[in-house]
Amino acid sequence: DVRRGVPLHLRGTVASPSGPCSSARVDVVLVGREAPDGAVVGSLSTDEQGVFEGAVLIPRSFSLGDYDLVVVAPGNAQCSWGRSE
Repeated sequence: DVRRGVPLHLRGTVASPSGPCSSARVDVVLVGREAPDGAVVGSLSTDEQGVFEGAVLIPRSFSLGDYDLVVVAPGNAQCSWGRSE
């Protein structure tokens, strides 16, 4: 369970066929009935190995309900756009 106003801790890796995506932005998106196109709730950055780790806060303004968590990497000079499933 995730609660509004409480930090949601995340950790993951962004990589391409050519290797890790360092210094890349990673957007944390919630998709649900109230946000069918997704709503960005925060962003994290990758380190030299392409690892991102940190916390985002779920805004108190979010309606209660079920959401899917999606991580989107818009891409940078090393890596193209990518999305978790």
